[in-house]
Amino acid sequence: DMGYKLTYMDAIMKALRIYIFIFSLTLLGSSFEIIVNKYIIHLSSPLMYLFGATSAFLDNATLTAAVISPYMSILQIKSFLISLLISGGFLIPGNIPNIVIAYSHKISFREWARIAIPIGLPFFILFFILINF
Repeated sequence: DMGYKLTYMDAIMKALRIYIFIFSLTLLGSSFEIIVNKYIIHLSSPLMYLFGATSAFLDNATLTAAVISPYMSILQIKSFLISLLISGGFLIPGNIPNIVIAYSHKISFREWARIAIPIGLPFFILFFILINF
């Protein structure tokens, strides 16, 4: 016990924040719909996989909300999502948990990259080959 008692209002406020976050991701996805439909849905599965590598620098949830379209093929979506999962660990900004862990354990951006990229890159290449060839 840390001396703090969670109240019903605290729980309601946390739930409301989560709802607002998910709602904002939905709005973000809708706002990018024109760009996605004009430029991104025409990318091949290998290019979608490589495009997913931007997840190393950007948040996975944001990218997923902004980029995934119902007009994409299953292979395009699968390629993009698997790429997000792997490359999201390459650098600290890729995922919110990365940021929390790096901050709480005082891991620098450089230290994280020096360890994560050599571990993740072989998996990134392997899955690129498995999915696309």
